[in-house]
Amino acid sequence: MRDFTSGFKGVSLARAEDSQELCDFFEMKPMKGESLILTYLRRPDFFGLLRAHSSRFFVLILRNPEGKLIGAGSIVIRSAYHEGALIDVAYLGDLRVINPRQSARAWRDFYLALLNNRQQIQELKDCRYFYTCILEDNKQAQKALETKSPLGYHLFERYQMVNVFYKKPWAKINTALTCVTHPSDKKILDFLRLNPRPLGFDFEGSKHQWQWRQLNWPGFESYPSFAIFQGEEMVAFTKLWSPRLVKKIRLDRVPVTLKILFKLLSPWIRLPQSGEEFQVVYMSLLTFKNGMAEQVRQEAMSLLLLHALDWSKKQGFHALSFADFEAFSLEPSLSGYLTHKTPLKLYFVDPARDPMTDFLQAGAPSGFEMSLV
Repeated sequence: MRDFTSGFKGVSLARAEDSQELCDFFEMKPMKGESLILTYLRRPDFFGLLRAHSSRFFVLILRNPEGKLIGAGSIVIRSAYHEGALIDVAYLGDLRVINPRQSARAWRDFYLALLNNRQQIQELKDCRYFYTCILEDNKQAQKALETKSPLGYHLFERYQMVNVFYKKPWAKINTALTCVTHPSDKKILDFLRLNPRPLGFDFEGSKHQWQWRQLNWPGFESYPSFAIFQGEEMVAFTKLWSPRLVKKIRLDRVPVTLKILFKLLSPWIRLPQSGEEFQVVYMSLLTFKNGMAEQVRQEAMSLLLLHALDWSKKQGFHALSFADFEAFSLEPSLSGYLTHKTPLKLYFVDPARDPMTDFLQAGAPSGFEMSLV
């Protein structure tokens, strides 16, 4: 990879000593939509969140002739379980630029060359899929990516980042399902192995990914797991986790609807103001039994939300969050909760082909983890 980047003026691989400069740079370049602005705070170590992703990652930086940092992006490579086999996939993230006239074309040309030549780059030659996510509210980026970009952006999944704030006092959950906190690792791994998700994780025949999280997701063991059972059978599972030790979220601008919601809820729960940290805990590994009845799936999610939200509030979190995928929506389970939703899109990035042809029969949402974005 280092040999490849050396052929592009101003482009290089970031080193450990670049961490603080990258943290400063990202705080100057928030994620912007039309009504929402978020700043990701990556101190004290910019690379900490990437280490939670995988041991294989690269941070690419672009400097102008004076040596000033004007662009950054990351590539994270991990193993994924897809159609009965383990493959390598690469997530393209952390893309930030300043002075687009100087940097946008340089980045475009670099990424296009990288994707077109990935078979010749030792670290990327086994990657079958490259993917990324974009705020749907960012109309300018949507237009540029879908109509003008030579990189080849192919829409994989539409989803919403759902923040759950409060259970309506009058809401009732009527179900015969039961919730178990902290099920055994064996039960968890057996369930995840039997219910894989497209571009999911390598639970088939191994404990590798679970052990990876235990070792590399800061604080992982201190967060609860919740499993839903129908009789003796596990039918749904999630493990809560917050990346706060390696990434914090600051709300710099919120939509009017969210401001109103925060004001309405202020007598009962503490919520952040603009400029404050938004403390979120995520429903990671949110998985349901393949082929289960839709009503049971929605009941299972309602019960997971009930227990997970109760725990999160007791721990002082502002919201419980999860990704709700359009084709497998959990919207009915949210009727008893006050929420806010942020639409996003998950794209494959491939200038040579359309990877969507490999996923036409996908029977479950992908294993995409919003907590790592």
